[in-house]
Amino acid sequence: MLESRWLVAGHSNVRFLTDNWLGNSLIDLVENYSSLLPSLESLMGDKYSDALGWDIPASFRTFHPDIASEIEKVVVSTDPNSLVWTCSLDEVIWRLPLLGRLKVNTDGAIFGSPGLTGYAWVFRTCGGFVKSYFAILLGVCFAFEAELAIFIHAIDFAWNFGWHQLWLESD
Repeated sequence: MLESRWLVAGHSNVRFLTDNWLGNSLIDLVENYSSLLPSLESLMGDKYSDALGWDIPASFRTFHPDIASEIEKVVVSTDPNSLVWTCSLDEVIWRLPLLGRLKVNTDGAIFGSPGLTGYAWVFRTCGGFVKSYFAILLGVCFAFEAELAIFIHAIDFAWNFGWHQLWLESD
């Protein structure tokens, strides 16, 4: 898991065994999962409580200690306004923003380091519709400077249009 830490929000609707809340679904991580189905096929809310933490069956901990350890690292939020970040090494899943929020996806490109740099963004609504897009050539700088510049510019742009509920996503 490359020292990843996951934030799971709205956990009462997340399926513990089949949803991708750990980087992969547990079915994808465990080779012979048929014996685990009765003990693990439930919603996240059945396996985690704020008072007690994770309720992972002892048999699962015995046969899959590495996965159990990764589950223990997952941060669970009961805040309904939290956002769930997912990632995978072989695919990227774009998610719609929540109702009333805008999502801005940003990306920068650089030729050399330092080098000729540019960046772009696209703002989308909760329905996935494009609200704004923008691209610019910055000149010569480092990649970090370009990424930081686009964040500042996108936030400033959104604020000036009164778009204060913003989800910023970048690579």
